[in-house]
Amino acid sequence: MKVAEIMVKNVCSSHADITLDELALMMWNEDCGCVPLINEQRQPVGVVTDRDIAIASALQHKAPWDIYAHELSADKPLYLCSETDDVKVALELMQTHQIRRVIVVNDDGELAGIISMGDVLARTGAGKNKLSYGAIDAMMKSVSGHHAPMPLAV
Repeated sequence: MKVAEIMVKNVCSSHADITLDELALMMWNEDCGCVPLINEQRQPVGVVTDRDIAIASALQHKAPWDIYAHELSADKPLYLCSETDDVKVALELMQTHQIRRVIVVNDDGELAGIISMGDVLARTGAGKNKLSYGAIDAMMKSVSGHHAPMPLAV
């Protein structure tokens, strides 16, 4: 099964010069937990999650309107897959890097969508076009389990 078959295609995105309060409002209005950051060519350059916003505000002792998205994403690795990749590629990225979402790009490197744990789980089970439980087990254990805290730039 290809990533394009289960990814969310209508993803809200933003430039990196947006404040965290603006991103939080975008997440609230769009009912999403992360926003990919893109450049002028619509290529992903970073990602900010709702958790990133909360932790950054707390650690920096700043209001979210005083912190910009690029401050969080500058040193943070960005994990991408192609919409033509097999779903197993996205699962491996999630498992290896203990992340819940992977940004999806098209052949030109432009933002095409996002694939999340929820998207994968929605396609789990028996029947045609479903993923086997075995394909998801290791990823879920890795992503959902406790792991060492990542260092944050303050």
